[in-house]
Amino acid sequence: MPTTDNNDLPKRRGRGPRPKYDWTEWRRKYYTGNQTLEELSVEKGAPGIDSLKRRSSEENWSKLREEFRHQVDTELRAIQKDVAVQVRDRVAKIGQAFQTVAVRGLSHLDPQKLEAVDIARFGKYGVEIELKARGLEESTVVLRASESLKKPSDLKNLSADELLVLLKKVREQT
Repeated sequence: MPTTDNNDLPKRRGRGPRPKYDWTEWRRKYYTGNQTLEELSVEKGAPGIDSLKRRSSEENWSKLREEFRHQVDTELRAIQKDVAVQVRDRVAKIGQAFQTVAVRGLSHLDPQKLEAVDIARFGKYGVEIELKARGLEESTVVLRASESLKKPSDLKNLSADELLVLLKKVREQT
């Protein structure tokens, strides 16, 4: 059986021989890694396969590995969920910012700076972005502001007051 350099092992308090292997380290290598006992046994300074199997069986290393992997998986899922929530919140804020631009544009309608159709687009895209960020993209907003409003290009024909009413309806339905 291979042995390790005793200078690398912790000193024992009391009499008797020093431990031949650092079993804590070999147990950790097994349950945190992907190697089999056979693969571990061929590493430099490793215990023999029979010793590893015996110690693994006595201390139930397979169960330790399973518990460790479950814990890591649970923690990773929690992290992914937190990141997803943060991203959705950021995207929702972008959508809200677009809606704010639309509302401010309506209240300060200046054709040289922002046309009515652009204001409507900001509102529409803002609502769509926020809905998607909140996981509500399957929701649809049904507007019957005007019979003449059948396609996006028809927004150009609406007055500022009609656009404001339209934007309010969108906000009420979301």
